[in-house]
Amino acid sequence: MDTVVKMTAVTVLLFGLARGSAELQQTCEYKAVGESTLISLQPPSSCKEESLTWKLNSNEFLSRKRNRVRNLIHSVNITADGSLQLKNLQMDGAGVYEAMVYDQNGRLCYNTTKPLCVMERVSKPSVSHKCSEDAVILTCNTKKSETDVTFEWSLNSQKIEGKVEKTFTVNGRPKPSDTYSCTARNKVGEEKSNDATIQCLDVQMSASVTWPNGDVREGDKVTILCTSSLHVDTFFLWRPKKSSPRMESKNGEFSLKNVEVDDSGIYTCQPQWLSGHPVFSRNATVNLLVSHREETQTEQITSGKHASFSPLNGIFYLLVSVFALVTYI
Repeated sequence: MDTVVKMTAVTVLLFGLARGSAELQQTCEYKAVGESTLISLQPPSSCKEESLTWKLNSNEFLSRKRNRVRNLIHSVNITADGSLQLKNLQMDGAGVYEAMVYDQNGRLCYNTTKPLCVMERVSKPSVSHKCSEDAVILTCNTKKSETDVTFEWSLNSQKIEGKVEKTFTVNGRPKPSDTYSCTARNKVGEEKSNDATIQCLDVQMSASVTWPNGDVREGDKVTILCTSSLHVDTFFLWRPKKSSPRMESKNGEFSLKNVEVDDSGIYTCQPQWLSGHPVFSRNATVNLLVSHREETQTEQITSGKHASFSPLNGIFYLLVSVFALVTYI
């Protein structure tokens, strides 16, 4: 039988039938891919079989008349009493199986239906965790394609009541001796993860700005340095303007050339660990203030940081000196 849909969830061809999907779901027999099952046929003694027809989702695939069998599915066998033996079930074997028994007069004397659902077995899960400032988030990881999965969490091999979600939050920091595990379960089986210990590394981040001379002025070259107490695979620098692309550096050093006044603002250093360290780190920020070059020069002159002399100033100082000398004589 050709595969109709490849899914790891239930192939529910039967749920779209007009007979009422909710009712069929409740009566559906669930089997795992690769399993075998028997769909029994038990007509009343008053129903003397002359011919028998089996259908899957309204499509006839097997018929028997006077012990002559016509079968379109090689993985299905029929027993002497008309029951079906289904071997090595696959997704396309899911649906509504219907049997119709006719007597010697061609009258339908018995009719029965059997909904069958086929699912992949749940995969073995694994526990991962992510550290925040005051908590740890645990995740029970299964294949992304798996659906209709429920979860159970255990601490030191003891079930944690009420924790049935894929993620589980532990407040604070777990003890070094604590072990966590999760069990993933669907309608055809369950799998338990290995025990996992939880360790969080609290990383300290810092950021600083360096430049060659005094205040930062337009046209200057500025260096922003991001540092961490733990080795970081990649540093990212986010600029004040949201429209500006982030910068990337392996050593945490970022050069800003020919800065402008519009470059002023808060710069954010963000670390990234490619190996998935269970760390918690606050992003580091630094404030950069860029001044207009003309305004800065004016301020420096006013504050006496620079002395400036013109020819007129020289003549003025000479006349004052001569006048003082004549007066003294």
